[in-house]
Amino acid sequence: MSLSKLYDIAKNYALENNLEIIAGSDAHFKNEIVNAGIETESDNIREAVLNSDFTIFGKRSNILNPLITKLLKIKRGSS
Repeated sequence: MSLSKLYDIAKNYALENNLEIIAGSDAHFKNEIVNAGIETESDNIREAVLNSDFTIFGKRSNILNPLITKLLKIKRGSS
C-alpha cells in the first residue's frame, strides 16, 4: 500500500473520529530530522494541539533515503 493511501486512511480516521491531525517523523538520517512537525506560538504544546492552535509543516525526504535504508539493512543482514 502506498504512503499516500496510508495517509488518506489516517486522515479520514481522524476526521471521522474528531481527532486532531498533527505531523511526525520517521527520520533515519540526519538530513531528515526536522522535516516535519507542528508550529505554535503557545508554550503549552498539549493545549495548542487540543485547541487547534498550530500549523503543520513538512517536506518529503530525499528519494534516495529509502534506498539507502534498504541497502544498510541488507548489509547488516536484516530485512
